[in-house]
Amino acid sequence: MFVTFSLVLTPNPPNHLLQDATSFSVSNGIVWREQKNFALHVMRDLGFGKTRMEVHIKEEISHLISELEEFEGKPANVRRYLAPSTSNNISALIFGRRLDYHDPMRMQLDELKLFDYDKLEYAIKHLLVFIDKEIDEHEATLDGNSIRDYMDGFLLQMKQREFKDPNTSFTKAMLKGNSPSLIGAGSTTVRATTEWTLLSMAEFQDVQKKIHAEIDEVIGRERTPNWADHTEMPYTEAVLMEVQRWKTVVPINLLR
Repeated sequence: MFVTFSLVLTPNPPNHLLQDATSFSVSNGIVWREQKNFALHVMRDLGFGKTRMEVHIKEEISHLISELEEFEGKPANVRRYLAPSTSNNISALIFGRRLDYHDPMRMQLDELKLFDYDKLEYAIKHLLVFIDKEIDEHEATLDGNSIRDYMDGFLLQMKQREFKDPNTSFTKAMLKGNSPSLIGAGSTTVRATTEWTLLSMAEFQDVQKKIHAEIDEVIGRERTPNWADHTEMPYTEAVLMEVQRWKTVVPINLLR
């Protein structure tokens, strides 16, 4: 007796919702390597991992703090504010600007619940409309001597390869798909890790007090922290590392 099996390939959510678009997050081989290396190259030129990025992150944190201060110490759902805060850090690199917390597009994306498929499909549809508009505006104002963001860099690369390489992976469909992939990779993971850290501090208040004491000793209350401070704050850094080990988001990350 022979037993037969049928294999059903399921889509890779949420990338299967990217209509008229593709993404290096679901690519392999040369395309994945080429797009990944290009994204890293452009991001670094824009300040990713450098002092310029630290300044931008600190400015975004100031927006976050001003929003939370309105609660005057009352309980608040920090996820509502962490989502745009972390997302804006990567949005500035992709689009060249941040989206205000109260921007309709910003609020629509932040209220998205990933376990609600219908809402996810609706949000991604509107996100792609937004990205189409951004691509059009970037094309109309593109200056090869002044790369403002990832989109500028990609469009310039696309023009340079347009006639030289007919099989190039630098297409509008790739740009349209890469943009939301980079937003997700550069914001959701950071938001989740930061939220777990805050929840852990609420649970383990003895740890919170030790961190608070180290912050007061090294940074004080008259300035904002700098990345260089971490070398003088071993306890705080150890706690952050432990939260990332304990509540890692890697097992539930997107498949590629």
